[in-house]
Amino acid sequence: MGLAVLSMGLAASFIRTPVFGFSFVFAVCAAVAGGLGLWILLSGVPRRLRPRWYRGERGR
Repeated sequence: MGLAVLSMGLAASFIRTPVFGFSFVFAVCAAVAGGLGLWILLSGVPRRLRPRWYRGERGR
């Protein structure tokens, strides 16, 4: 999420230049990736994506 905030600030500083489109797209992608990561963190990682040692410890 920090990268998304930094990218939004960068996009705002380039608002009247041709670089704005690129920085805005990067900021949106960073925000979506951060949101997706936060959702996965809060909802839990699916069992098939967990390491084998973690599954073994949770099974005990």
